[in-house]
Amino acid sequence: MEMISDMFALHEEATDHFTAPSGKGGWLSLFGGQLIAQALAAASKTVGDDRLAHSLHAYFLRPGVFDTPITLAVERERDGGAFSSRRVVASQNGKPILSLLASYHTTETGPTRDQATMPDVPDPESLETIVDAAADYGRDPSEPSPLTYLEVRPVEACRPFEVRPPEPPRGMMWVRVRNSGSTDASLHRNMLAYVSDLFLISTALQPHRAELGKGVMVASLDHALWIHRQPDVDEWMLYVQESPWADSGRTMCRGSIFARDGRHIATVVQEGLLRLGK
Repeated sequence: MEMISDMFALHEEATDHFTAPSGKGGWLSLFGGQLIAQALAAASKTVGDDRLAHSLHAYFLRPGVFDTPITLAVERERDGGAFSSRRVVASQNGKPILSLLASYHTTETGPTRDQATMPDVPDPESLETIVDAAADYGRDPSEPSPLTYLEVRPVEACRPFEVRPPEPPRGMMWVRVRNSGSTDASLHRNMLAYVSDLFLISTALQPHRAELGKGVMVASLDHALWIHRQPDVDEWMLYVQESPWADSGRTMCRGSIFARDGRHIATVVQEGLLRLGK
């Protein structure tokens, strides 16, 4: 079975310039989480083993297309005593599709606390696995999608584009990577970046589900991820998502990712385009 780690097998064409496979990891276009994760992987190849990614900020510039190589150009912005900064531009057919800035930090000791508390939810083993949502995006469910690499068990219903009565703008799901085959800490952070984009913007659609048949348009505009603790993506993680705001054709979504034992692993914020049909 193809593993998610296969998409991080980057080929170095020249110093700090890489090529990545695009494959078919999406629905109508390449999955944004894939682009973010591959850009982060390229940046990580230019950073010493003594530091790991702790945050990233990305802008989606154009939709990615299938079966077309992705070029990843890395700029080494700074290497300090404890932090490194990298800028990455991902392109296809000579046009940029993603711009990403990532920061890396050495391991340090300091105060430890969690402000965020994981909700009390059913164990993943008691929940049903999500039905592959590919058909909702106009693609054959047998074709590859993000769910090829991930096992997802929603705590609340997760049917991203189904027309039904309005619901609150939130969702929760257990998620883990299928067969990552890796113990590399940096690679697990790349995989977490992949997971961080899964269904996040769909929470903004919950209050507008009755209008989905009228030509609603949604698209991710930018994406930010802060990694607080080392993830183990082979184990179940709870992804708590909500959309607290929408106006002027845009919407804000945010999420918290928890380890099964309640530790707060990561925080995610994303702004997206949200246009309702007339």
